[in-house]
Amino acid sequence: MNNETFNNAHNSYRLKDYTAALQAFTQCLEDPEQKPEPGEIGLLYHRIGNCLVKIGDYNEAIHAYAQATGDAAYDDMEI
Repeated sequence: MNNETFNNAHNSYRLKDYTAALQAFTQCLEDPEQKPEPGEIGLLYHRIGNCLVKIGDYNEAIHAYAQATGDAAYDDMEI
């Protein structure tokens, strides 16, 4: 996973720019150059779900959280 992009996403989330955070977390997930490892996949989907909740897209958030729980290497489901 691209740590710089992840850190940018995290900072955007902290600043309540949920749309920018969502885009950056998604970019981390889809980056063909630096694919996320097991555990990171769940983390990214979890963070994507959090962003989606904040912007009010609850159905997509449920889907993202389901993807997070599908990553057996990810065990931190704190919001």
